[in-house]
Amino acid sequence: MNRCTTNKTGVSSVPSASDFCLIVKMGVLRALLLLLVVAAASAALVKRQDSEEAIVYKLFHVDSLVVSRYAVTSITSVVQNSDPEQSKELEFRMQLPETAFISNFSMSVNGRTYYGVAKEKAEAEQEFEERISAGENAGLVQSRGSEVFSIRINTAADSEAAFVLKYEELIVRRRSKYSYSVNLNPGSVVNDFQARVRVVDPQGVVETAASDFVSSQRLSDTEVVFSYQPSADQQREDSTEYGLGRDLDIEFDVTPTSVSVGEFVVDSNCYFAQFFSKTGAEAVPVDLVFVIDVSGSMSGTKIAQTREALETIINQLRDTDRFTMLTFSTNVRYWREDLVSASEYRLEGVEFAQSLLANGGTNFNAGLLDGIEVLKGRDESASQSRIPLLVVLTDGEPTQGVTDEDKIVANAREALTGTSISLNCLGFGQNLNFQLLERLALQNDGIVRTIYEGDDAAEQLEGFFDEISTPVLQNIKISYDDNSVKTSSATEFPLLFEGGEIVVAGQCNKDTQNIDVEVVGTGTDGQVSFTAEISTNPTSIVGDYSPSTERLQAYLLIQQLLNSRLASTDQSEINANLLKALDLSLKYNFVTELTSLIVVEEICSGSGNETLIGGGNDFGGGEDFANSPGVSSLPPQSNPNPDQPKISSGSGESSESPTALSSSVLFAALFHLLLC
Repeated sequence: MNRCTTNKTGVSSVPSASDFCLIVKMGVLRALLLLLVVAAASAALVKRQDSEEAIVYKLFHVDSLVVSRYAVTSITSVVQNSDPEQSKELEFRMQLPETAFISNFSMSVNGRTYYGVAKEKAEAEQEFEERISAGENAGLVQSRGSEVFSIRINTAADSEAAFVLKYEELIVRRRSKYSYSVNLNPGSVVNDFQARVRVVDPQGVVETAASDFVSSQRLSDTEVVFSYQPSADQQREDSTEYGLGRDLDIEFDVTPTSVSVGEFVVDSNCYFAQFFSKTGAEAVPVDLVFVIDVSGSMSGTKIAQTREALETIINQLRDTDRFTMLTFSTNVRYWREDLVSASEYRLEGVEFAQSLLANGGTNFNAGLLDGIEVLKGRDESASQSRIPLLVVLTDGEPTQGVTDEDKIVANAREALTGTSISLNCLGFGQNLNFQLLERLALQNDGIVRTIYEGDDAAEQLEGFFDEISTPVLQNIKISYDDNSVKTSSATEFPLLFEGGEIVVAGQCNKDTQNIDVEVVGTGTDGQVSFTAEISTNPTSIVGDYSPSTERLQAYLLIQQLLNSRLASTDQSEINANLLKALDLSLKYNFVTELTSLIVVEEICSGSGNETLIGGGNDFGGGEDFANSPGVSSLPPQSNPNPDQPKISSGSGESSESPTALSSSVLFAALFHLLLC
């Protein structure tokens, strides 16, 4: 008898046999579907885990050589796809210092080597597009206004990719020390991980310090090596889900020179660097006006950090300093309309700072101009020996009054013309309008800093004020006799602070044996002058190292020429300076906002065991990348039509070659490298 018959009455409250049969069938179907979903999810998880396990980070080396404060850092990374059947996506990512210039990038993928050459940005982009259209391999390394370098590639099964990134920077002296930092985050645990920083200075390296996980070895009075070589287990202990996210930080100073005009370092081609500082000089008293943003956009962490900043700075004021504060939101509000003595009003100033609340709009222009007027209205007789400083604390987002940034910058420049006021900016928040603050500071003899959210905010604030609170000289001018120096970087500076340093780099004229140098400036007792005759004989550095004074001159000139665009209103002057900056960027292979690296394949014949161009760093004789510990020779492609690599930008987008090309020259893929 068929139990699954139809109940035609439709009125019974008890399920019929047919209804019961349907319920059973639906339950079985749901169970089967659930099993399928679980099985699919499990398969995907296993597949993802297998994919992740197939990517092996074989090597991550950091080699940095700092000679006479100029650092050249090379990052070498080797990543392997150990899957014998499937291609995998690999990533090389690096956090760069804010002031560094990339000077080389090369990579080797599936036995082929690619290297970068600097070209004018538009020309590089055109060549990149032409090569892509022709089905060739090409890459583009560009500056995008940030400090993250990222590249993703898709490698063939059972193969590896090797990368070398090189960048250069001047290590700046602040608060009586030089600070060098490099980010260590290869992306995963690495079998062969080592970081090595060698600091060399002919004056002598002193007062060294480093992160607690870093070891140091003093080889001589002039040379110290810092190193970090964690095992895989140590890396796992210190890692987060994003890898070993830590910075290797080093601090050092150099033995002061007895030469009044500062230390000189000269290379064999008569390029020189001058490092001028004044240790132990009496600080000039300051007149300080704080212009404080208390608009609604500053609420939360920003206003809390602003209160902390003001309390920190006010407590650091010397008794001889004078200060006042004004706040701006929709309107401007004065704490004191005149400058008052720090010794008498320090406590009251701190109490006012602690009472600040954020609300209203942002009339940035009004607050800025009112602060300038306070300093311009100082009593001249009481202000002659004082340095006027304006400090703006804001997130830089004007919403009321004058909101056009160009107009705000022009208004500030007009108000400050003919004055010696230094305009300094302290920016807060992730969405900070840094460009506006940078333009204001650079055009008006100031500095700009960002305060990031974090536990070390107080330390950042203290460091900022240490930079600007102890000026020892103002209106500094360095001059050389006319017949001795051919070219140099900037020689005039508005201020020199205690613990800071002025750096000038240049080139002597041919056959010059001595340079007559003069440094003049104004201190607490009026104008001072320092003179000396400097020999142009090459500087002897123990260990046979050569100073990078030629590249240092190019580095300084490029930065100064690019900054002049922010400090000038003469368009013809701006264009001329940008052209000079472009020429220098191309000559020295620097990636700047005017240039890009066009990355192309090196056409090689032979074994296929190519060496990456620019690999390693010179540590007294150099180090060949291919012979570095843990680096295997990259095998040539034996298959004329292999699993073609696919390389994508940091966005994850990718592109594959539309045609199969000869594997001896091309692997028929394109990649796009970005500083994004």
